Formats: sequence, C-alpha cells, structure tokens
Amino acid sequence: MDISTYVSSQTQFLNITDHGAQQDHVPVTFGPTLLKVMNKVSKDIGGAEYMMGRSRSLRQHLVV
Repeated sequence: MDISTYVSSQTQFLNITDHGAQQDHVPVTFGPTLLKVMNKVSKDIGGAEYMMGRSRSLRQHLVV
C-alpha cells in the first residue's frame, strides 16, 4: 500500500485503484473497515502492533 489513500466514507475493505500496477506497488484506497478489522484482530489475539504511514485524515480513526 505504498500509494494508499484513506477514504472515510468507503465501505469496502480495500479498493485497488490501478489493476495494472506492479504487484509490489499497488495503489489502493481503504476505509474504516480495514481499521476495524485490524483493531479486532489485535484484541482477539491479545495484542498486535501494525506499522502504517498516516495522514491527518487517518489519525483520528486509529485506536492506540
């Protein structure tokens, strides 16, 4: 997700925006569902850490 954009209104987990991109550099948009899944997995397994670059619009949605 090198060129990824958080879209707060997006309901899909991930949306690939360039299907012709190289497999190690696929641009996507993602919504709150991705963050909910990541938080749930962390809680279910007793803790997990994720590393993501962030934007200002994403910051308010992350649970620390």
